[in-house]
Amino acid sequence: MAYNYKAYIFDFDGTLYDNKKMGFYLCSSDLLHIHMIGAERTARKNLRGIDFKSKEDFLKNFYGVAAKVSRVSVDRFAKWYEKRYTKNLDKILRKHYKAFPRTGDVFKKLRTDGAKLCVFSDYCMVNERLRAIDLSPSDVDYTIDAEDC
Repeated sequence: MAYNYKAYIFDFDGTLYDNKKMGFYLCSSDLLHIHMIGAERTARKNLRGIDFKSKEDFLKNFYGVAAKVSRVSVDRFAKWYEKRYTKNLDKILRKHYKAFPRTGDVFKKLRTDGAKLCVFSDYCMVNERLRAIDLSPSDVDYTIDAEDC
C-alpha cells in the first residue's frame, strides 16, 4: 500500500455503503412510529459531543431526550428502539444496501500490510450491520459504536 499508517478508522454509514434513501426506508417501514424516528435523530443531535460515564448513562439520557421529543414514556421509547427500530435498520440494510465494491478487498489488503482496522458507527449493532451489507466483522480488528463510547 502507498501509506504506512498503523491503523485506519472507517465510519460505517455513508463510508462503507451509499446510505441514500435510508431516512425514507426507515420512515416507510414504520409509519405508525414516524414521530419516534424523528425524535431519535433529534436526541442524537442534542447529545452530540457530551461525554457520558457509561453506555447505560448514555442510553438513559438518549431515551429520556427522545421520549420527551416524541411525547411518549421513556419505557415505551426504549422498547420501540430496542425491539423495532434496530431490527428495522438491519432488515433495511439487508434488503436495500451492499458495501461499496471492493471494500472487503481493501480491508484484507490493509490488514495484510500490517494495519489495524476499526469500524465506528453512531448506531449500535456494528457487527450485525456489517454482515447485513455483506462485509465480515472478522475482516476488521475492532468495531465500536457511539453508545459503547
